Amino acid sequence: MTRALGWEKFQNPENQNLYTLPETTLEKLAADVAKKLDTPVMRVVGNPEMKVTKIALNPGYTGFVRETHELEMDNVEVLLVGETREWETVEYAADAVSEGKRKALIVIGHVPSEQAEWKSARGG
Repeated sequence: MTRALGWEKFQNPENQNLYTLPETTLEKLAADVAKKLDTPVMRVVGNPEMKVTKIALNPGYTGFVRETHELEMDNVEVLLVGETREWETVEYAADAVSEGKRKALIVIGHVPSEQAEWKSARGG
């Protein structure tokens, strides 16, 4: 996924799920991820104009505990996940945004979030 997104040089060596990207807006980040992963449908929770640099990436499904832990971290503004439960992490992120916190969530879908990894393993 890191290669598919072109984020190799932005990856945190101490925690490979964390990335510090050049500043962009949440809207532009979501559009860039959608284009690079060739997925036309994504769920975005947050202010589209919010400037972001600090991203956590969790392909596939990692669960509410891990997802909320990462959303609570100071060095995470956007959590990018493959799949999550609507009534848990999505609502948690929406509540954080409603409280005025600089947080956002992008749900790209389970298959698109792991597709690059699968293609790479198969030589595609």
